[in-house]
Amino acid sequence: MMRKQKLINEIASLILEQLDEGMFDKVKSFVIGKKDLAQTLLKAYAKGQRDFSGIDLKGANLSRTNLKGIALDSADLTGANFSYANLEQASLRDANLTRAEFQGAYMNRAHLKKAILHKANLREAHLFAADLEGANLHEADLEGANLYQINLMGAHLFETDLQQAYIARANLRGVVLSLAKMWRADLSNSDLSAASLVRSDLSQSILNGADLSYANLADTNLENAQVFHADLEKARFLDTCTGLDSLEYNNQTIWPKGFDISKY
Repeated sequence: MMRKQKLINEIASLILEQLDEGMFDKVKSFVIGKKDLAQTLLKAYAKGQRDFSGIDLKGANLSRTNLKGIALDSADLTGANFSYANLEQASLRDANLTRAEFQGAYMNRAHLKKAILHKANLREAHLFAADLEGANLHEADLEGANLYQINLMGAHLFETDLQQAYIARANLRGVVLSLAKMWRADLSNSDLSAASLVRSDLSQSILNGADLSYANLADTNLENAQVFHADLEKARFLDTCTGLDSLEYNNQTIWPKGFDISKY
């Protein structure tokens, strides 16, 4: 039986290696092991193919590989391992990346619009100027990640770990960050307008120059956070936040009308 499966895998690999650009997806469901399919993908990539949209690579190990510019749109990559891989400018729109491993991966300018990253590990990943608009990052781990200038507009980051992440000059408009962990996160000059930060932990975070207009700050922890030059004029439920007595601000900080920070 093992001999038979090995022969099937070898034949399938030979067939897939001969495919022209854009034809890989027509036979991607051929029954071979994930390890063999991953190796076939790498061989096809090395020959110049870039579009592997819709492929099923659940649990595949592609760690430390160079996949710059690859297209994996709508692919099923549940539990796949991309740790320390080069995915710069890659396209993973609508991909299922549930529980996938991206620790230390290079994903600068990658496209992950509406991707599912539920419980994905993105610790210390590099996502400079990446597009994750509308993505689902529920319970994802992005501790220490570089998210400079990232687009997360409308994304769901409920219970997401963003501790010590660098999220400066990011687009976080309308983002759901309720119960998120953002201890010591740097959100300098980021747009958090209309974001939901209900019961999130922003203790010791840097919000200097951030736009928090219409943000929901109900029961948010702001202990020892910095809000120099921040716009909180139309922020909601600021008075319910904890740590207001230790908040660091200056005379350029804009407060809601009638709110007196000196009372805390």
